[in-house]
Amino acid sequence: MRLTAYRGLLLVLGIVSIHGSNAQIPETIAKAPITVEEARTLRDRASAMKGKAEQQFRREMAECNKKLFPNSCFDATKERKHNLLTESHSLDQKAREGERVVHRLERDAKEAQRAADAPRMEAEEQARIEKLHQENARRDAERANKPVQDAIDLEQRRSKIQADEAAQHNKREAQARRDAEVDRLRPSRIRAEQERQRAIAEHAAKIDERIRQNAEEQKRREATEAAKHAAEETAKRNPDKKSGLLCELLPGRYCTEAGTGK
Repeated sequence: MRLTAYRGLLLVLGIVSIHGSNAQIPETIAKAPITVEEARTLRDRASAMKGKAEQQFRREMAECNKKLFPNSCFDATKERKHNLLTESHSLDQKAREGERVVHRLERDAKEAQRAADAPRMEAEEQARIEKLHQENARRDAERANKPVQDAIDLEQRRSKIQADEAAQHNKREAQARRDAEVDRLRPSRIRAEQERQRAIAEHAAKIDERIRQNAEEQKRREATEAAKHAAEETAKRNPDKKSGLLCELLPGRYCTEAGTGK
């Protein structure tokens, strides 16, 4: 990832230089010995070499202790350890120097990018400041016009309140006229209602009288039918007797000269 970023920064710096920007490619770019990945590999090798030197030193020192005259063996072992540690340190220093170079390259690339972006950022800042000035001018204009607008709003609210009050007044007057008309017509309505109730009562009385008369008529018919039926039964039992109730009811049919006294 950092190798890709590093190469991208180099490409940016190259483009800036080609287009004649004031930003120049740093001198350290041409002297970059290794990449970040290579530096990491070197440091790993240096660490492994250092560990191997320590292990080898302990092992060889143990072998030297077995010899009758170990001094020369000790010196050779120490020399080999010194050489391995020196080589390990050299690799580590090379790795660290490579990392420092990469960091300088990144820093120089960022500075070059900032230099390349400076005109655009300055233009954007000028545009932002201009927009801010315009916004402030608009707010100043709004504050200057606010008393006039407040007066207009106040007059509009006052007109609306007056219109609402006039509407309520007209509504109350209309309701008062309706109430007065109701009061004026109330006696006649009361009389009309009384007449209607009296007419209803009279009509109901006539209906009751008709029902009573019909009931009485029905009773008379039933009584006549019953008497007729009884006379017929009596006549059937005494055919020669043509007087009595049947004679009185139907003299032309059931009464004779003798029975009527004629």
